[in-house]
Amino acid sequence: MIGFRTKWIWRIVSVLLLSITLTIPVNAQFKVIGQTDSAAILEGVNVFLEVEYESGMAGFYIDAPQGWQVRHVQLRSERGTIQRLQTQLQEDGRLFVPVGQSIKSEDQLILGMISGLDSVPSRLRFIPVVIEDRRLIERLDLAAIVQVGNRSMTVSATNQVGQFKDLTDGVLLDLPPNSALENSKSFALSLWVKTTGMGELLLSTWSGGQQDNYPVELLLDESGYLEFFRGFNSKHVSMRSQRPIADGNWHFLTLNYNPVSEWTHLFVDGEVEDSLYHSTFFPTDPATRLGIGRRLSDDDGPASRSYSGEIDQLQVSASSWNRSDVQTEMNNPASRGDFLRTFESRSNNDIPTSFSDLRFQSESIHLVAKLDDLGINVEWESHDSDIVRFELERSRDGVQFESIATLLAMQGLHSYRDIAFADGVIFYRVIPYRLSGASAPSRPMKVGVGDLEEIFTVRLEGNHPNPFNPTTTVSYTVEDAQYVRISVWDLSGQMISILVDGTQSPGFFQVPFSAEDLPSGTYFVRMESAAGIQTHQMVLTK
Repeated sequence: MIGFRTKWIWRIVSVLLLSITLTIPVNAQFKVIGQTDSAAILEGVNVFLEVEYESGMAGFYIDAPQGWQVRHVQLRSERGTIQRLQTQLQEDGRLFVPVGQSIKSEDQLILGMISGLDSVPSRLRFIPVVIEDRRLIERLDLAAIVQVGNRSMTVSATNQVGQFKDLTDGVLLDLPPNSALENSKSFALSLWVKTTGMGELLLSTWSGGQQDNYPVELLLDESGYLEFFRGFNSKHVSMRSQRPIADGNWHFLTLNYNPVSEWTHLFVDGEVEDSLYHSTFFPTDPATRLGIGRRLSDDDGPASRSYSGEIDQLQVSASSWNRSDVQTEMNNPASRGDFLRTFESRSNNDIPTSFSDLRFQSESIHLVAKLDDLGINVEWESHDSDIVRFELERSRDGVQFESIATLLAMQGLHSYRDIAFADGVIFYRVIPYRLSGASAPSRPMKVGVGDLEEIFTVRLEGNHPNPFNPTTTVSYTVEDAQYVRISVWDLSGQMISILVDGTQSPGFFQVPFSAEDLPSGTYFVRMESAAGIQTHQMVLTK
């Protein structure tokens, strides 16, 4: 493993940490928010952890199979700043990562690793070390565990994809006139991507000149999240995915623009991740060229590393898509685009290709719940012969799920009776597993049980414009009458304003927010209701 054997440094760190007297309960824990599901030998693997509790955390161990290497460990704060953490090689072969007091709840850890030479599934453990009663305690019971499958046996012999690892200068593609991207016409742009690269430029229609307008740029930020940019008159508006996509798995990305509704939506794997409202029309010249891993010009613009992953089924449609259209395209080979670039051969382009483990899934899984005196019986049907097993997961909030059962796949009906449920609202979902690893989970099913008479549904849609100066409009939807409280908070945890506080009838609502007296920066909208707590990030630029 990469690291440095410095026994004396570890002793000094231990003495310093032991000198801290804690007056709060110790409870350090991670949550896995992204990981590489399967990897070939000596291949890049990324793991993304969120810090749920940091109380008393001195650091953590990285417990990986022999032969695995750690390239880097980064800490991303809630404010978005990234700090590289040092690693210390211990006598037992594990790496210790000291964090001191720099780590906070909701911070994220990004671990870049290289898989070993073994062709068997591997288990990684990230074990918190806490200070308890002035002693360093290794909390094995709170370890975050990641399983990485072996992909060497799952590569398809029928599907080829574009390999951009060695194309350091990127590629320029010509778009036909009917597929030119511009803000006066509807369009949908979609593609499959697979990468562990971060801080890389994915797609661009921008020359790089600060005065030049452009409709689309997609990049992977330094923490592995997808970002979208559009520019007009030196102003850049953006959207961001809610989860990292540089996890080494295939993701279906879709950008949908509708000038009539004035909304742009960013989809990841068939679900909306972010939205952008255009209260003012931003004209752009038709973009007839599309850069992969580069901008249109090499002479100007911020520096960015070229994309180093894989791409398949890049298409542009001259019409906007709804959610059903996006999911149809995700589950089937590209069919409705006016421009389509596949990578089945190197004819007519200089993009290297390789056989891939990307497979299109033809069926969606729909869950049905039946409540009786013995529990909740969850049922679903599947006739996909490539699925080997299902993981059934349960959640109280629809966000954080835990596995409750593993069922071997068969043709037809599957069912599981959950007898360990609690009163209130419960969510279930199913994750199909093929030899290539986990597929996308089913859409969560919400079940109301016990004393709860109704299932409450409320959604925080977002705000527009975003970024804004100095006013913006917060939108939300209420499907059942219920109490709703919406407030605005700054990064220090101080509440700035209460926008809504009372019972809301069903409908779509908008409420204005003025930041005229506030400094530029990042703020959060917080919605509290019977459905739980939802937050949305806003950026004030003055």
